[in-house]
Amino acid sequence: MKKKLTAVALVVCMLAIMLVGASLAYFTDTQAKTNTFTMGKVGITLTEPEWDKLEKNKDGDMKVYPGQSYDKDPTITVDADSEKCWLIATVTINNKANLERLFEGTNVATQWGLSLAGNGGLVSGGVASYDPAPATKNNTSGTTLSKDGKEVAFITYEEKDDTIIYTYYFLEAHSAGAKEILFEKVNIPATIDNNFFNENADNASTDLLNITVNAYAIQEKGFDDVFAAYTAYKTQES
Repeated sequence: MKKKLTAVALVVCMLAIMLVGASLAYFTDTQAKTNTFTMGKVGITLTEPEWDKLEKNKDGDMKVYPGQSYDKDPTITVDADSEKCWLIATVTINNKANLERLFEGTNVATQWGLSLAGNGGLVSGGVASYDPAPATKNNTSGTTLSKDGKEVAFITYEEKDDTIIYTYYFLEAHSAGAKEILFEKVNIPATIDNNFFNENADNASTDLLNITVNAYAIQEKGFDDVFAAYTAYKTQES
C-alpha cells in the first residue's frame, strides 16, 4: 500500500557586503536547516478471534450442520502507529449456485444487504447487523448500513462466473486503534438435508461454501473519500 511522504525544508542564506575605502570586504553568514523527510505508515491487521477458537480439521475447514450458527468474526484493526486511513473489505463466496440454493427464493444480492441479522441472512452481527437501506453512491447501486442514524458503510454486490464478491466501503477514515467487525456469525439454514448435494448433478463436491475476506487500508491524505482511494489503489494494482 502507498505511504504518505511529508517533507519539511527550510534553507536560509544571508550575504552581506561592505565596501570600506578602496578594499572590498565580504561578511557572510549562511544558515541552513536540515531537510527533514518523514514517512507516514499505514497498517492494519485482520483477525478472526472467535473463529480461531473453533475446532477444525487439518485443512482448517469446519463441518457445519443445518439450523446452526457459527462464530466467524473478521475484525479489522488499525495499527497503533498507523496514519489515518480509509478501510475497504471484500467478502468473496466461491459457490453462487450453493448460496442460491441455501436461500431459495431470495435474491442472493441482498444476503449481505437487505436480509441480514435476524432475517435469514447468511451472516449476522457486527457491521452486518446495522440498519440497511438501498442506496446509490459513487454511481453504483448498493446498500448502506447505518448505526444510530449515521451511515457507517456502503456495500456493493458483484458476480464473476460462479463467484460472488461483496465489497464493504467504510465511509469515514479511521484513526490508529480503530476497529471494525464485519460480521460475527455465519448462519446455516435448517432446510439443508442429506439430499442437498445430490439434487445438483453438476455439484459433486460436499464443500458448501468458501468465504474469503480481504481487508485494505489506504492513506487518508490525497483522497476525498473511500471510493476515490480504492479506485486509485485498483488502478495502481492493474
